[in-house]
Amino acid sequence: WQMAQGGMRLDWDITEKDDLTFQANLYDGRPDPDGGAPVVARGTNFLGRWNHSASADSDVQLQVFVDQTWRDFRNGFAENLRTYDFEGQHRFHAGDRHELIYGVGFRAMDHDVNNLELFAFLPARKSLFLYSAFAQDEIAVVKEKLDLTLGIKVEHNSYTGFQYQPNMRLSWAARESQTLWLGVSRAVRNPTRIDREFFLYLAPQVPFIAGGEFQSEEVVAYELGWRFQHRERLSLSLASFYNVYDNIRSVEVGPPPFFIPVTFGNGVAGDTYGLEVSVTRHVKDWWRLRAGYTWMEKRLSVKPNSTDSNEGSAESNDPRHQFLIQSSMDLPGNIEFGAVFRHVGELPDPKI
Repeated sequence: WQMAQGGMRLDWDITEKDDLTFQANLYDGRPDPDGGAPVVARGTNFLGRWNHSASADSDVQLQVFVDQTWRDFRNGFAENLRTYDFEGQHRFHAGDRHELIYGVGFRAMDHDVNNLELFAFLPARKSLFLYSAFAQDEIAVVKEKLDLTLGIKVEHNSYTGFQYQPNMRLSWAARESQTLWLGVSRAVRNPTRIDREFFLYLAPQVPFIAGGEFQSEEVVAYELGWRFQHRERLSLSLASFYNVYDNIRSVEVGPPPFFIPVTFGNGVAGDTYGLEVSVTRHVKDWWRLRAGYTWMEKRLSVKPNSTDSNEGSAESNDPRHQFLIQSSMDLPGNIEFGAVFRHVGELPDPKI
């Protein structure tokens, strides 16, 4: 593969209360995912961000982002995606117990495709829009002991309309060296064009894969954790999680006798649960050791009204165990030396 990339960044302290960031990036490459058939991958992006600090308890941020992505697969299929993004937020303190932050966002995406006869996005050109707003309140229920964070993000996308993503987190400093926390949140993955408007034909006018009415995937996540910090030498954290998934992507077969076309549906549901453990030890001032372990169980199943041809397996190939040990040393001459040992358990289907 070949890739050339360049960019620049400018940080400007305009006044004591205002600063401006501007950055730009461009790239031009020939990635070769299939081997022997490199494609053209080219793009540019620009970002501008303004921060205004009214006081130690209040600040405002505005950001604009523009991106253009172009791909040419050298077989007649090409795509051009232009993205325009704006977001702004305001943080302030309300009294001595509330830290509030709220913001809005807008994103426009213009996707233009040169289709093939048997491989197509329909329509060939589509504009997508995403509107969002969020608010969060961090409440000091008991100062330096018990904190409650409540938040919500509301989005409106071009495919499924309004989506709501609330979040609640509670943190309790049981002792000076120990913290207990829990959280509950809801998140979504909104449809993309490949979920809704992708078509693959066996012959002209004979679709094998056809666009459907794919809806947003959903998860409700529950978390519970404990953290121990012994001065600056040792830290230990233990986190457990339980995630409930619904409307996960499935491949729905068509009517008999040929069972085509197939479409992307939301016929899979299930849950995951597990534990994460992390330990950091400062052996010396110049030597740090870190170890981590993750255990996860996943249970996905096909809904009764689904004809998922993958039988719920397409989204479920994950390792049950992962383990990591990392060493970092600060050597003389401003040299840092690091070593990592990492183990990832086997994947069940396909088995790796």
